[in-house]
Amino acid sequence: MDLLGEALSSLKCDGHVLGMFRLYGDWGFDIEGVLPGYYYVVLDGECWVSPDGREGTRLGAGDSVLAPRGGPLKLAAHARVARTPMRDVWSSHNMPAYRRGTPPAAPLRLNYVAPGGIASAEPAARLLAVAFSFGEPEQRLLSALPDQIVTRAADEAIAPWLQPAIEFVATEESSKRAGFSGLSGRLIELILVSLIRAYALSNALLPAGWLCALRDARVGRALEAMHLDPSAQWPVAKMAQRAAMSRSAFAARFAELVGETPNEYLTALRMHVARRLIDESDLQIQQIATRVGYRSERAFRSAFNRHVGVCPSQRRRRLTPRGPR
Repeated sequence: MDLLGEALSSLKCDGHVLGMFRLYGDWGFDIEGVLPGYYYVVLDGECWVSPDGREGTRLGAGDSVLAPRGGPLKLAAHARVARTPMRDVWSSHNMPAYRRGTPPAAPLRLNYVAPGGIASAEPAARLLAVAFSFGEPEQRLLSALPDQIVTRAADEAIAPWLQPAIEFVATEESSKRAGFSGLSGRLIELILVSLIRAYALSNALLPAGWLCALRDARVGRALEAMHLDPSAQWPVAKMAQRAAMSRSAFAARFAELVGETPNEYLTALRMHVARRLIDESDLQIQQIATRVGYRSERAFRSAFNRHVGVCPSQRRRRLTPRGPR
């Protein structure tokens, strides 16, 4: 079973091109990270990126930074340039405020000349800015990712179609044609999934979490078994047997890698499956309870309410459209 493929296939994002930035002189931005998630790619020139004000990392043409959960970001023409709060830049250029769920009708165009700079024929850098958010079921994978992922244009793990896709969403002529927002949204989703996959398959030192556990041969076997049949009874001893480890060694290793106990993970997995069945099927609540390993509907409802915050029937009612009055 390809657990990474399963997780990636469940990633559904609401993404759109936020803007195209043409930057002149010794520019620098201090971005508070108000977006739910962001992706910046350098189209031309170079820039330095840092999450916390340190010297940071240089990005060249085709390089990018992805923040799956948003957060603060510092972008600048070079490592030690003075930075201006992005909110001030946005306001001084009369740019419309970004509101989650209401993307701009067309990509915003920001031409910014740093103090003392000159708007020459060619900008020092051109950046593409993308805003996005992932849905609720994807948090297991997202929580295993670092705050920021830097990707290099020369990375061989990146899909060969990635650069043409970026060029399409970044081209002004493309954005003027009918259907751009719908097509660019699909392409952005593919771009982001491709970048996350490349990171997961890289040799990067992963933080503790689901992806780290997936790389472990023994714990990975136990994870695969649980995902194949979440409705089965999975005492820790049985999971340890799948991992070819003693019960105590398995429990310790699992908690070290995943960040939670095997039973906590199994319950979270079952609630993840239950949410999808409630959202996407017409199965009765009792049937869903059985599908995810609960013999008692009452016990299932209690567990669901504890993990999701509402009972199963309430969640379904929220998702069911009302008929005409």
